[in-house]
Amino acid sequence: VVVDAMYSQGVLIHNFNEDKFGQDLQYAGSLFSKAALSNYTLQPREVRTIERTVKDCAVMVPFLIILIIPLTPVGHVLIFSFIQKFFPDFFPSTFTERRQSVMRIYRDIVPDVEKADVSGVRL
Repeated sequence: VVVDAMYSQGVLIHNFNEDKFGQDLQYAGSLFSKAALSNYTLQPREVRTIERTVKDCAVMVPFLIILIIPLTPVGHVLIFSFIQKFFPDFFPSTFTERRQSVMRIYRDIVPDVEKADVSGVRL
């Protein structure tokens, strides 16, 4: 039962990160095309978003290769602990604790906002 719960939680985390990475790619693509096609000057925040997404694309390949390598769970923990200690920016941003906690807070707030929207006007 515990293994099933851990597996289910792992699948949920993976799906969340995959969805968030896809959203990041779409947003960065829209910003890039907006700047390239309509002579729009990107704001510094938008430039950082594109830079973060490009970095995520670059580190996703080695990150996934390490995940796919057949190691014991302890082996993966040791490798990722070593990487986190010596290369803290190696992990894609969707896997960072900061982005995970922001999305948890957002998921908790969104249902409340939708319930409060009685008049049909979006907040």
